[in-house]
Amino acid sequence: MESLFNREEIASNQAGKFSKKQLEDIKTDTNPTMWVVTVGVLAASMGCFFGLTSLAGAETGGFMDIMLMICGSCLLFAAWRGGRLFLMRRQMLNGKIETADGEITFKNLEAFSQPRFVPETDDGQRLYVNGLGGARLNLPPGRYRFYYLPTRNWLLSCEPLSSKEELKHNVTEVLAETFGFEMETLEQCHQLAKAGQVQICEGVPEISTVEAQNNASEGDENFDAPISFCKIGEVEFRLPSGKLFGILPGIPYRAYYPVNENDSILAKFVQMIKGKNLIAIEPA
Repeated sequence: MESLFNREEIASNQAGKFSKKQLEDIKTDTNPTMWVVTVGVLAASMGCFFGLTSLAGAETGGFMDIMLMICGSCLLFAAWRGGRLFLMRRQMLNGKIETADGEITFKNLEAFSQPRFVPETDDGQRLYVNGLGGARLNLPPGRYRFYYLPTRNWLLSCEPLSSKEELKHNVTEVLAETFGFEMETLEQCHQLAKAGQVQICEGVPEISTVEAQNNASEGDENFDAPISFCKIGEVEFRLPSGKLFGILPGIPYRAYYPVNENDSILAKFVQMIKGKNLIAIEPA
């Protein structure tokens, strides 16, 4: 679990400084160069057009006037966008790193169809990885001290305040919720594994997804949802892609699966099945 945290970045932010990577991220994501080049190209194109028409003594027609208006609008937008990014970059690089305590929770957001790990301060502020609402955070639920920039609520780093045991327990609860097994099922797996009635595999998950093979839309009875495969150790499991969002990448997991399973690819990876066929997953 410790491998999920960048202690170097946390130490830099505690001292009120950016790490080298954070500086690179800010400069890259607020780079106005593309918009400056766009302004130059549009301005040069419009200048050449007016110059040629003047030399030829031609008058611009209605269609050309419309095209010039469109180009002019694009020019103004590019200039506004580039200037905004330039000012944002200055504000962020010269700004003070703020701190606030809060929590990371696993929940659905209206803007996204799948649940995700969401950082929020105690006063209700949402924070964003690289200032982007769609960027995914991969840290376990729990209490944290957040280091961030007020501009775009740009999350820099998260210092865990919860203990390692609490974080591990929280991840296990997320897995139980996502994969649909009870915590009691996991406890039973521990006992059954000792008796050799449940098999165990451990490792960092290797995930791959196979896209649907037909063109039917979602909701159609012929629709084939993407199929995901999760390999843990030497065992590969097949599972709905929606189950993947509870898995934090880069850390090892321990999976329990039936002894009498003939196929190494389980058709329903995390589902509680009555009797001796119990299945669950937890951080190793």
